[in-house]
Amino acid sequence: IIEHSFGYSTFKHTAYNICSEMKVFCPKEEKIKLCKVSLKNLSNVDKNLSIFYYAQLVLGVYNYGSAKYISTSIQGKYIYGQNPYSKYFGKLKAYLSINGDKNQSFTGNRKSFLGVGGELSSPKALLENSLDNLSGSIYDPCLGAKLDIKLKAGEEREIIIIFGQEESEELI
Repeated sequence: IIEHSFGYSTFKHTAYNICSEMKVFCPKEEKIKLCKVSLKNLSNVDKNLSIFYYAQLVLGVYNYGSAKYISTSIQGKYIYGQNPYSKYFGKLKAYLSINGDKNQSFTGNRKSFLGVGGELSSPKALLENSLDNLSGSIYDPCLGAKLDIKLKAGEEREIIIIFGQEESEELI
């Protein structure tokens, strides 16, 4: 079920005894997109789940013109990308984090997330135990994050995905 309202959208789905709801919104006056993911294990057994978020970076006018100038970096609990050569986006850092547990991994390498010739409909990352934590300026850039959680029988948990943009790392 998808519901759109003033300033937010809600996505609800139940499968494999996991009830999920994701509310997506952008706080006013902020350069950030938040996804609040609520999960509930409806079964009598513990479940291991992985939450992924992927963003292809442009940080310029066109992807094919700016990708070669974008570099990514992993800083503890988040990954960011920047294009210092862009006239309009040069000072900005796009960043991504999933808050909710300690088992988080990242990649700034689009090929390692999607696979060689991979598609968003079936990314290689879904088959891996964790993302490779690769970042730098030599990769086809993306921001990819994975969070592994254990949801006990009957347990409810809330995860926050943060995708934003700031001029300085101190503001992230």
